[in-house]
Amino acid sequence: MVEKLTEGFGAEEYLSSGGRWDKETFDELMEILANKEEDPIPLKHSSLAQAEGIKIFSGIEITPEEIYLYGVLREKPVENHLSDIELMAEVILLTGNQTKRKLFESKYPHVDFKDAAQLAALRQRRVPTNLRP
Repeated sequence: MVEKLTEGFGAEEYLSSGGRWDKETFDELMEILANKEEDPIPLKHSSLAQAEGIKIFSGIEITPEEIYLYGVLREKPVENHLSDIELMAEVILLTGNQTKRKLFESKYPHVDFKDAAQLAALRQRRVPTNLRP
């Protein structure tokens, strides 16, 4: 499953495309996703419903894996205090789907997909939060 989402797309690509979190957090999220079936993190209905709402409004196909990542991040937020839309944008960055990213940007032009240079300073002062309960 992780290979399908991130084929040819790893932490370095995520960071250079404007990802907000550091390599350790990226790796932890990919591990959580890889273990989704064997060791799932229970998600609240409200998180899943919010992801479905974003999917319907945007008209963008959001995979079950992306909804799961969104739910994990929404319920165990890292230090960014992102809105729901920004959080879904980050999930799209995590998956490395540039086509979907461009579609999402067109639907939500207010979402700032920062470049890696702008985020370097933010990453240096942020300590990753353990995402597993």
